[in-house]
Amino acid sequence: MVQKSKLGVSAVVLFVAIVLLVAAGTASWLWQTSGQRSPEPPQPALPRLTEFQLTGADGEEFRSEQLVGKVWVASYFFAQCGGNCRMLNMELVRLQRDYGPQGLHFVSMTCDPKNDSPQVLDNYADLLNADQRSWAFLTGEMDYLKRIGSDLVELPVSERAHHTQITVVDRTGTPRGTFDVVIPRDLKRAKEIIEKLLAEPSSGDKPQVARAPRDT
Repeated sequence: MVQKSKLGVSAVVLFVAIVLLVAAGTASWLWQTSGQRSPEPPQPALPRLTEFQLTGADGEEFRSEQLVGKVWVASYFFAQCGGNCRMLNMELVRLQRDYGPQGLHFVSMTCDPKNDSPQVLDNYADLLNADQRSWAFLTGEMDYLKRIGSDLVELPVSERAHHTQITVVDRTGTPRGTFDVVIPRDLKRAKEIIEKLLAEPSSGDKPQVARAPRDT
């Protein structure tokens, strides 16, 4: 009986010793591997955009300098979108019909640049019967398109995802309001701002294109 008890105690002691050895080995490995990892350096903040360059439906470079002194409407879409994009762009068609002759310009940027080549954008513009003399359909790198949305036109956007919003930009390149065009009240406010801005005389001073206002 005493012998069996001694055997039981020995087994317990052996088990505890094994557990301690395993724990010590694991702790040592974790310490060594953590010491080998060097923290990734923080990514430098990108400078805030004050202008942009994209590619138009004609395959040529489009520069925001071309909008200097003009009232324009910014939006995002993608050609394969059949829901929100369709509603958004049909309202833009009506806005171009009503205000295009008065000098309103439109800048529609894709949020699906992998698929929306200049040729695709040109075909899309034809489907809308858009007057491309005052309506630019643009593509570029997705990260850059996101920066334009956040830095210049105050529109949130991600790949193949956007809202039915437009931003109205004045002749000095300053966003004057973001409006959801499928909401009648918002669309009415957008038209009021557009009419007001179109009625203002063009300034002789060279503006900074699409610079979002900063708090002071």
